[in-house]
Amino acid sequence: MSHAKDVLSKYLFGAFPEDAFSAFGWHGIHLTRALPTELVEVYHGTTDFVWESVDQSIVHIEFQAQKEPTLYRFLVCDALLAQRYRRTIRTVILNIGPVTQAPEHLDAGSVRYTVENLYLNRIDGEAVLAVVTEHLATGRWTPDDRVRLAFAWHLRYDKGQKAQVFNRIVQLIQEIPDAQEQNGVTALLLGLSAPQLSAQQAQQLKEALKMTPLVREIEREAAEKAAQAAMTQTQQTIAREMLKMGLSPQQIAEATKLSREQIAILQQALPQ
Repeated sequence: MSHAKDVLSKYLFGAFPEDAFSAFGWHGIHLTRALPTELVEVYHGTTDFVWESVDQSIVHIEFQAQKEPTLYRFLVCDALLAQRYRRTIRTVILNIGPVTQAPEHLDAGSVRYTVENLYLNRIDGEAVLAVVTEHLATGRWTPDDRVRLAFAWHLRYDKGQKAQVFNRIVQLIQEIPDAQEQNGVTALLLGLSAPQLSAQQAQQLKEALKMTPLVREIEREAAEKAAQAAMTQTQQTIAREMLKMGLSPQQIAEATKLSREQIAILQQALPQ
């Protein structure tokens, strides 16, 4: 896990109340500490967050901006987590884009796999922002409000209102009386929403709020992550073509710089 993501994960854990997503009416996700994700990142390229739950199980939370057609990618990640930690894995897919329905079950014969899908776009964004506005006006800011503002950009609003909504979110963050809390919520918003923000919106957020080292690091990492994702996709495309040509895994690894494990997974996914 990178330094910025490590700090973001720990802050996000600290931002969560005892029942992590209770602010949105989802209950029963109790987190105790953030865990590293390097193991699954070898295959996945990135894994959003892995936490330990109060019952010692592992909670794997993925943020999805687009619909995942199948669950095989998540299955492989959770198999790696289960192998490392030897504990029960609970995977929660937090859909932050226009997705309204996504698969929850995978039946591969002896392997049966289930995830939980939560949909932010089903939540009334205006009602959530109204709660935050009231709490700030009356001095009743709570950990739930951190979660509300951190995810506010991904909630449901009337068509054509997103530009005004972003301005309101920035204004509400500026109204948080504690500067450190302002910076933390800003870091969460950038860390969780950077790919969905326009360059103008990201710049507006940076100019409106103090740029802490963490915010700068998250911004830098977001750019590197996008570049790395594009490179990895290209490498995988080349590797698939080389597999079809019958080249050996060693030759493919030398040419693409992918690991043997990544190549083996690509090979298994090829149609027989």
